[in-house]
Amino acid sequence: MPKRSRGVAAEEFDAELLDALQHAPEPFLPGTNPLLTDARMLAALELVRDNRQLRRFGLDGTGCSLGAAAAKALGGVQAQALVFPFPLVFTKKGHDAFIEAVGTNGKLESITLAETNIDGGSDRGTCWSPEGSEFVDGVQQRRRRNRLPELAFAGAEAFAGESEEEQSESGEEGEGDDEDACVQCDRRECRRELRDPAEAVYTSSFGQDYCEACAATFRPDRRAALRKSTVAERLEAGD
Repeated sequence: MPKRSRGVAAEEFDAELLDALQHAPEPFLPGTNPLLTDARMLAALELVRDNRQLRRFGLDGTGCSLGAAAAKALGGVQAQALVFPFPLVFTKKGHDAFIEAVGTNGKLESITLAETNIDGGSDRGTCWSPEGSEFVDGVQQRRRRNRLPELAFAGAEAFAGESEEEQSESGEEGEGDDEDACVQCDRRECRRELRDPAEAVYTSSFGQDYCEACAATFRPDRRAALRKSTVAERLEAGD
C-alpha cells in the first residue's frame, strides 16, 4: 500500500520527483502543475523524512499560504539548508509555527528566501532581505535559548544570476516576437539559445537552464539534481 499523508498518496508524485524526494541530496518540490497545497507538501515531507542523503531542501510555494501543520513540518526538515527561490507565504498560525520549528531545528544551518510575507508583507509576499528582519531576530533568539548555533540567512539577492545591468540588456534584447521563443543556457560561458522543441534542457532548483553539453560538464551529484525536460516542455512550463 502506498505511503499516505493528509490524504495525498505518494503515488501521485511522478517517478522522477518521488525518487528525488526519497534519495537526492538536494530535492526540490515544484509549486505548479499541480499547484502546491499543504496536503501535497506534507506528503512530500513525509517522504523526505527518510532521505539519508538530504543536504538541502527547497520548494516553490507560489499560490499557497502555508498553515500551521505544513509550516511546522517545513521548518523541521532535517537538512542543512532550506532554499526558497519562489514565494513562500504563511498564514498567521503558519508564520508562528515556522519560526518555532526553525528555532528548534538542530540540523539546520541556513535559510535562503526570495519572496515572503514572513515579516508582515502582503498576502502574496514581498521581495525579502534578512536586514532588519523581525523573523530573523525571532529565530535567532529561540536558537540561543535552545543553545543552538545561529542560522545564516540570505535574501532575494542570492538568486540573482545577473547584475541589474545585464538583466536590463537581456530584457532589451529579448523584446520581440513570441515566434522566436527559446530557452537560453544560463551558463555564462555558453548562453546558447535552444530552439529545437525536442532538445534536452536541464533545470536547476533555482530555475536556471542548461544545455546538454554544459550539464555534462557538471559534477555527477550536481547533474543528478537537475530536472531534465525538453525545450517545448520548458517553454510550456514557463518560469
